Amino acid sequence: MSTAPVVQFTKDDHSGQLGEELSNLDEMADRRRWDYGTGGFDNKEDYVHEVTEHMDSLQASGERAYGQAEAAQRDSAGGHKMYLGRLEDTRVVKAQKGEKHGEAGESRVLNSNPWSMGVNDMFMGGGIDIGARFKMKTPLTPTAKDMIQKAESGQHFLDGLQRHDAANEQKADPNLHNQDAEAGQNGQAYTHTILAQEIAKLIDQNYVFGHVPAANVKKGSSFQAFQSEAHRERHVARKTAARQGNAATALQSLIRSHAARKAAGTGNNGGAGAGPSAQPTAAYDPYEGIIPDSPRVPVGTNPLYRGRPPRG
Repeated sequence: MSTAPVVQFTKDDHSGQLGEELSNLDEMADRRRWDYGTGGFDNKEDYVHEVTEHMDSLQASGERAYGQAEAAQRDSAGGHKMYLGRLEDTRVVKAQKGEKHGEAGESRVLNSNPWSMGVNDMFMGGGIDIGARFKMKTPLTPTAKDMIQKAESGQHFLDGLQRHDAANEQKADPNLHNQDAEAGQNGQAYTHTILAQEIAKLIDQNYVFGHVPAANVKKGSSFQAFQSEAHRERHVARKTAARQGNAATALQSLIRSHAARKAAGTGNNGGAGAGPSAQPTAAYDPYEGIIPDSPRVPVGTNPLYRGRPPRG
C-alpha cells in the first residue's frame, strides 16, 4: 500500500457517484425519454413529479450520510470511529450502539433512506474528511487481509480479488464478492460487495489497515483502518495499555475474592465454618496468580503469567 499522505477532500469530492445518479434520474424525468404509459402513471406530469421527489430525497439522504461521522458518538479518546461490514453485521451493531448511546451511537453505522451507492460514497467521504477510523464488523479471512494490506490502489485490490477467485476454488473471502452475481443470477458477471468497494475507497485514500487489541481481556483483536500509521500506532498503544490495566484489575479482584473466602473459612473440605485449617480452594503464587477452584499448580505453568521472572 502506498505510504503517501492522505489527501484532504471536501464534500464535493465524494459526490461524483451521487451526482451521476441524480443526472440519470433527471434524464428519466425528461418527457421525451420516457413512455409514461408503461409506468403506472396517468400522465406525464405525475411521473415527472414522482421522479423529482425521489431526486430530492436522494440528495437529502446523501447530505445526511456525509454528516453522520461528525455527529456520531466519539470514542474514549475523543476520536471519530465508524463501523463497516455486511448488512447483517452492521444491523446488529447499530441496534446495540443505539440502545446504549441513542442516535449518536447509531450514527457510527450508515443510516440512509433512500440508499444508493452514491449515498454510500457520501457516508464514507464524511468519515474520511475528518480522519475517522473504520472498524470492520464483518470478519475477513487472512487471505483478504493480506491482499488489503499489500494493495497499491483500490482497483488493484478489487482486481486482485477477482483474479484470485477465478484461479482458486476457495474464494479469497465470501464477504467481498457477490456470490449471486457470480452464479449468473440477474445476468450479472463477477461483482464486488459494497464492503469490498468501501475498503477499496479507503485504500485509495492511503488508509493504513491493521489489527488492534481489545481493551476487554475477554475479547481478541479487530481489523481496522486508520488515516495514517502514526494514528494506528497511537491507538494500538492506548488499547494495549488499557488491556494490561484491565488484566491487572481482574487479577487483583481474584486475589481479594480468594482472601475473603479464606478468611471466611471456606475450603475444599467444607463450606462456611470449616475452620482455618481447611485447604484453600485456589492456589496463588505472586508471579503465577490464582487458579480458582483447582489444586495447586507448579510455578511457571500458568499460561496467563508466563514471562514473569522466577522467584528467588
